[in-house]
Amino acid sequence: QPLFEFLYTGYGELASVAFCFLTFGITIGIFNVISAIFVESTLAAAAALENAQRAERLHDEKRWNVAITTLIRHMVDLSGLHNIEGKLSDSVGAIHEVDLPSSVLDDMVMRPEVKEA
Repeated sequence: QPLFEFLYTGYGELASVAFCFLTFGITIGIFNVISAIFVESTLAAAAALENAQRAERLHDEKRWNVAITTLIRHMVDLSGLHNIEGKLSDSVGAIHEVDLPSSVLDDMVMRPEVKEA
């Protein structure tokens, strides 16, 4: 004899309804825990992948060189020193003398090409 019928005949409607709610709650709870574990592991894997990609970008020397060159070229352009051509390393002294107010730098960092760098 099924447990539900046994409870109904032996203890009445209230016991069988309570058993149904208990069974339903336990079932939903177990599936909730299982789905939470699945979601947590999926999010952890996504975070690990994102961290690996970020670390790869941060250790990319060419990307860093291009970004710094872009920033320095924009600073030089805003300073009025338009005579710097070629390698920036050949003009380190002139670049070192550049003095920009913070308001100019604030405007510079709002440019899309500088944000991308």
